Amino acid sequence: MNPLWIVLVAALLGSAALGPFVDPAGRLAAGVGAVALVWRARGLGGSTAVVACGLALGLWSALRTADPLRGCARWQGQEVAVRFAVEGRVLHGSAAGWIAAPGRPPVRAWLTGLGEGHGPGSAGAARARVRSVDPPRNPDDRDARREALGRRTLLRARLLDAPAPLRPPAPGPRERLRARAVAVWRRGLGEGAELWAALLLGERTDFDPRASARFRALGQFHLLSLSGTHVALVAALMVVLTRRWPRLRGWGVPAIVLLWSALVGFIPALARAVGMMLWLQLARRMRRPARGLDALAAMALVETAWRPWNLTGLSWWLSYAATAGLLHGASAARGRGRLRQALSISLAAQAATLPWVLAAFGQVPWSAAVCDLVLAPCFAVLMWIGALAGTLAVALPPLAPAVLAWLALATHTAGALMLGLARLAPPLWGHPGMVGAAWSGALAMVAVHLVPSLLPSRRARGLVTAGLLLAVHASVLRGDSARWASLDVGQADAGVLRVGRRAWLVVDAGDARAGLDAGARIVAPYLARRGACHVTLALTHGHLDHIGGAPALLRSGRIVRLALAAADSSAAWTRPLTALARPRGITIRWLAAGDTLHVGTQTTACWWPPPVAAGLHANDRSLVLAVDLRAGTLLLAGDVERAGERRMLADGVGSASAPLPAPLVLKIAHHGGDTSSDAAWLDWLRPAAGLISCGAGNRYGHPHPATLRRLQQHAIAVWRTDTQGALVLRVQGNRLWLRAVRGPAGWEAVASPEIGAGANGRGPPP
Repeated sequence: MNPLWIVLVAALLGSAALGPFVDPAGRLAAGVGAVALVWRARGLGGSTAVVACGLALGLWSALRTADPLRGCARWQGQEVAVRFAVEGRVLHGSAAGWIAAPGRPPVRAWLTGLGEGHGPGSAGAARARVRSVDPPRNPDDRDARREALGRRTLLRARLLDAPAPLRPPAPGPRERLRARAVAVWRRGLGEGAELWAALLLGERTDFDPRASARFRALGQFHLLSLSGTHVALVAALMVVLTRRWPRLRGWGVPAIVLLWSALVGFIPALARAVGMMLWLQLARRMRRPARGLDALAAMALVETAWRPWNLTGLSWWLSYAATAGLLHGASAARGRGRLRQALSISLAAQAATLPWVLAAFGQVPWSAAVCDLVLAPCFAVLMWIGALAGTLAVALPPLAPAVLAWLALATHTAGALMLGLARLAPPLWGHPGMVGAAWSGALAMVAVHLVPSLLPSRRARGLVTAGLLLAVHASVLRGDSARWASLDVGQADAGVLRVGRRAWLVVDAGDARAGLDAGARIVAPYLARRGACHVTLALTHGHLDHIGGAPALLRSGRIVRLALAAADSSAAWTRPLTALARPRGITIRWLAAGDTLHVGTQTTACWWPPPVAAGLHANDRSLVLAVDLRAGTLLLAGDVERAGERRMLADGVGSASAPLPAPLVLKIAHHGGDTSSDAAWLDWLRPAAGLISCGAGNRYGHPHPATLRRLQQHAIAVWRTDTQGALVLRVQGNRLWLRAVRGPAGWEAVASPEIGAGANGRGPPP
């Protein structure tokens, strides 16, 4: 094993052992790996001193990575006068940038509240409310802080009195050339220019989201992100064009690639690829062995020492894992037929990136390896045509009409190819991602196959792989009969119930105001990560904080049934939703008190409202659903207020049906407002735990102190999304367990309350 790789592995282990935002299981795995590396150092071709140097480099990089955390601690939760500078492009009033204040060093921050006139390079002074980037809010936000650290944007500064829109500074030569290229392509190609702006310049701001989803579904999203693949294709094109001038090939090709990289911006992936090219060229000049894997290790060591915070970002690991897989697959497949070589390389890249793909997207396309075989050669040819035609159209305007015709042909070919493959591809495989020991096990599995000398025996590698695969899928194999998640969607409501493997119930879809569509940004990705396809969507009532995200869910293709209150069948808010549902073959179910909704093997009883609810406020017409979890009951009360609670008590709702299992977990109505959760209602229900969905610092003051006092007086354990993030209720065996995303790692059992009457089936209401 090359000493470069020994030093790199030791550095990564040292960084993981002390780096910020690493879970305990990861630290333990890193420590065990470091001890094993020291023990096997001589057998791997290195020495203890080499391993010690690598560990020291890793520890030093971990300390450097933690520096921004100490600098940001002085800003947390303050409202101060700052000077700000915008660094990135402004979208919806937000952009990456810098803030500074007297006596404090400048720090990177995510700026919000910017005017439309602000752009990259603009600056000003304003008062700002500064806080840290949001901690994890939902089950799939586990690495949000690590990603923020990788971008060094750990603070979020809201400009309270940003100056009037500024005139953006005059763009530099690079910006002018990029803008000119995009303008020329757009005049000749229209919307097709967006594809080439992404492929040649890395500009995806205006790229069609539907096309992005198609690339992602085929496992080819990396083609839209500038990487080593693009550098290799540009270099290959330059080699072909300079075959008659051999002297230009030596340093001329790297020089052209460097110029192109400067034009699109030296993002880490491009810097790594260009550095590898220069390393290999220098090794050939010095008549030293030139191996791609050694060049990759050298660039990784440079980044570990120079920009260690990049190691906390997911893109760094994806980039290096993909390159290592490609190079390892190419080396292992040498001497075989071309088809077998191509398939081996593709499978090696897919296996190497699997842990990070699951963490980033939660989905793996089954057809990714086959699509690579089809798209790789086609993409190379299209990329060459696009690069030549796009460059000629900008450099020689008289030739623009002719060469843009070739570019248009390449655009339509690429679109037709992606569309055809998307129709033939099987559905994506969903996976909720990996945490703790499963993440460490996946990394170990990749290391075993990328560094075969760690386990020379094929049988040993096979046994280790089989064991680690079980660890990777531990969260999927867990035997929960049902699981409910009250997602953190701010001052709104959205919850998801999983029943078995295939049946799902979504109750409310969050809001779609303030620039955040909870249905598209939170609920739909949660379902996609878990491969949910047969989903019933129940909307309790027509307020936007409950139905705002519903259109995005109805368009997602995952909803098969829409459940609404029969009392609202003539309400105006239901018409756009039913108009969206019917053409998509979605069944519409109108529920009234006494009806039953079956989701898989789960039975959900509708307690409220009656078919006709004249004179009741919209909140009091909320669907009230009682979910039978076998080991207990989950009661979802929507936004029902005191009038609705009293009507249910008077009508004896629920007492006439079959007794419901205890304990009862109550979804507290109306975000914990004082208009709901009356003492008589709580006396009747006597829940063991109450879940409150509300937003941090909301202007309504939810949950209301009076409501919290009543819950405390009734000995009800309170769980809140504003302080604890998403709340997960799990059914395992004959017990209910609760856990909060921001709470301790363990689960807390829901104790059965000792009560004498109520909805648990022990007597009629008072």
